[in-house]
Amino acid sequence: MKELFNSIGNESLSVIRNPFDGNKIKKIYIFYQEELFNSGQWHAFGGIEFQNGKTTGEQKFDGKSFDDVVHQMKACINQLLKNQ
Repeated sequence: MKELFNSIGNESLSVIRNPFDGNKIKKIYIFYQEELFNSGQWHAFGGIEFQNGKTTGEQKFDGKSFDDVVHQMKACINQLLKNQ
């Protein structure tokens, strides 16, 4: 595979842009639902989707409670904004 792309040329044009930036968030979602095969047990998960130009990324979160996932997501966003 490497040989295929080496024959194209080595221009310094980059099409990849880091999407993991606090200002590039496009969607935040959280689900809190009853587990399918374990009635009465609930599961929380969510994600933050990013986009920078045509490059996208996603950070996923999993927790024991809704609040746990919210706290993880908030910590992630605060860290991204702090690093700018």
